[in-house]
Amino acid sequence: MRTCAGTEVAGRFASPNQALQVEGQAQFLADVGDYAFSFDNNSDAEGAGTITAHGSGLAPVIQAVSDASPTEEVVPPAIHGVSTANGVGVLGTSDNFAVQGESTGGYGVYGNSETGIGGLFGSSSGIGLGVAGRAAFSTVGAGTIPAGQNSVFVADGRVLETSLIFITLVSNPGSRDLRWVQKTPGSGFTVNLSSAPPNARPATAFTYFIVEELEPQGE
Repeated sequence: MRTCAGTEVAGRFASPNQALQVEGQAQFLADVGDYAFSFDNNSDAEGAGTITAHGSGLAPVIQAVSDASPTEEVVPPAIHGVSTANGVGVLGTSDNFAVQGESTGGYGVYGNSETGIGGLFGSSSGIGLGVAGRAAFSTVGAGTIPAGQNSVFVADGRVLETSLIFITLVSNPGSRDLRWVQKTPGSGFTVNLSSAPPNARPATAFTYFIVEELEPQGE
């Protein structure tokens, strides 16, 4: 067994096919700021994975625990998967939980993408995404149509031509109804009510939810 400190590498394995195979338990230790283990896939085989692990018991096939102390309010993740192409950072397959993340105060599972999809969940015949507890979305908000007005503009640069915007009136609009939502891509949207005399236009509060339609994958 070899240990390392600083930026040294404890062991390096390279192969165009299978660089390392372990039967039984394996443990990797590293100082704070270093990776316990790091693998790079340079195989020419299409679809070859960097790490592939199989198990038949009830215990996790791969279990990673991060005990590092926060640095600049950032806690290192237990597992960090990165895909620089149109690939997948972390892929899990299981009859139970493919990927399970637990956190006492942070994010159990965190995904981020610059131009793609931070996290993709799907099911051919079941539920693609289930949420137990409260759910929060950054594209949810609230606004008010001022008294005497029949419309109001909501500034939000995340609105696209393809965005779906759902409006819920949460106060009495008087004799008026919600008519339509006018999108201005890159700027926001306008909520329009039906017309009424100026003295019959009370201030009307509403909430909104902006979502995007998921394009079919692999097409």
